[in-house]
Amino acid sequence: MAGEARAHAIGIRGSTAGTTDGSDARPNKVRLPIRIKLAIALAVPLVAMGLVTLAEVVSLFGSPVKFDVALPLSGIAAFATDSAALIARHAPAAVPVLFGHVGEGNLHLNVLRCDGEQEATIYPAMMELIAAHGGNVSSEHGVGSRKRAYLAMSRQPADIAVMRIIKNALDPTGYLNPAVLFD
Repeated sequence: MAGEARAHAIGIRGSTAGTTDGSDARPNKVRLPIRIKLAIALAVPLVAMGLVTLAEVVSLFGSPVKFDVALPLSGIAAFATDSAALIARHAPAAVPVLFGHVGEGNLHLNVLRCDGEQEATIYPAMMELIAAHGGNVSSEHGVGSRKRAYLAMSRQPADIAVMRIIKNALDPTGYLNPAVLFD
């Protein structure tokens, strides 16, 4: 059951990726080379059986643009569709792979075949989309320096103030991870 759910959550279908219901979320299909289609077709059962991790499979296609997202369960399907459409608009040759801890709403969206210029356009748009779907711009991997500018999209000022108080209480000299979350 867990392997089946994981394979289904990967959402790779033909030349598209990203949906959790098996539907084709991308209006403009990306034509993938046969070697990539074969790699995906072979990888899904291996991931489902726990023989390889999805991260290992994703790394075969180069360094992905990564999003670590927390969403309400009711918003996952719409986010999968909307994020795939956003990526198709800004990076037509890119391949979104959405996977993760679906039952908890903690998802990993990896965008394969996305160059630096496309990433610069997709990243802020994706952060806005995550917030629009009631999500948190950071899930289990933390905010870090890259997402700190987007933190206010999913946290109230009072939440951020409490985060600062806790950080200052535990690290009064600012020695731990300086300038990662707060300047």
